[in-house]
Amino acid sequence: MLRCVFVGSPNRFTKLIVHWLSTHVHLTGVVWTSSAHWANSLSGRVRFAKKRVSKFGILKTLDEALYYALSKKLLKDTGAPFQRRLLDAYVREYGLPEWEGDSMQTDDINSKDVIKFVRERI
Repeated sequence: MLRCVFVGSPNRFTKLIVHWLSTHVHLTGVVWTSSAHWANSLSGRVRFAKKRVSKFGILKTLDEALYYALSKKLLKDTGAPFQRRLLDAYVREYGLPEWEGDSMQTDDINSKDVIKFVRERI
């Protein structure tokens, strides 16, 4: 059976994915990351944008920013109700999406601790 480690930010949807994975593959661990914490403040967003500009250029960064803003605006009214219906249906069918196996929390998915955690589980 396929062995895997899930890496992602903890939210209702990713917890559902982890639960589903645990029933369909050999899920050996979960790494919860807060690598998107930059999005919680304006200064964090500015720092993130500056890094993207230096790495990918102004046009690609602007394209990504406009897509992000537009998708948030368009999906604002449909995204949350859709996720709620999906989560409710999943809970009715499979129960609460709880992971009780090995997991860790990190701000840096490239840290030595995370790499060690993943290597020990694959």
